[in-house]
Amino acid sequence: VVTFKLPGCMYTLVHWLPLAPNTTLLDITTDPLQNHFVFDWAEKKKQVWEATRKRIGYDPHFHLPNLRTIRLFSFLLPYFTCPALENCLLDTAPSFSDHAGMFLEFLERSGSPALHALGVRDLDTFLQTQSALNQSITHLLVIYGDESFFNRFSERTDDGHSFRILPDLEHLEITICKDNCLPFLSLFIASRWDMGVSRRTLKSVEFVGRVRPSPIPEVLLSPPNNIIDIAHVEDKWQVIARCVNEGLM
Repeated sequence: VVTFKLPGCMYTLVHWLPLAPNTTLLDITTDPLQNHFVFDWAEKKKQVWEATRKRIGYDPHFHLPNLRTIRLFSFLLPYFTCPALENCLLDTAPSFSDHAGMFLEFLERSGSPALHALGVRDLDTFLQTQSALNQSITHLLVIYGDESFFNRFSERTDDGHSFRILPDLEHLEITICKDNCLPFLSLFIASRWDMGVSRRTLKSVEFVGRVRPSPIPEVLLSPPNNIIDIAHVEDKWQVIARCVNEGLM
């Protein structure tokens, strides 16, 4: 297990990782106590990497055959190959707009690993290149869910038996969901949940931060042993309450 802080980790990575072929988890972050998606000083991080490349005289590249979990900045994707990757958390640097393309190249170079969990800050860019969302992904973490996000993830295939994007999604984790997006969140949950038990994949929705400005009703977070009395739940939460009654966490 290796954890580095940015800025300043690049030189260490170049000299240490080639000696660690058995690394299974790599975490490159500004501060482990801050939000997963902090990207302050992105240009400074880029400058650190460029300085390291100039110092060693070549483009560094890391082939980590046993790496299963990685958290890194998107602009570092071209420098990694990870054939065993299962979990990937990407912090996108604002000076780079083609991180979806870099992600596709990374997956192809890594032999299309069985990626199960993905976390991204800017999901809209990934949706523009829909193939960037690996169909094997079951866990998705996003910083912000808005109307377009929930609507896109509610779109079904032509036969109506599955979904166009991440048909096997089991767990959605959202950091921010504004109050005016609740109807679209409810639509998303209902569309995935109402496929019926035989075709349903969604199991849980997690709010890492909070719904703003309205708090989530406590009865949804800790439902009683008995079924929730939907009549006592605010209208905007009733669809989700029904799903919770039927087993959604």
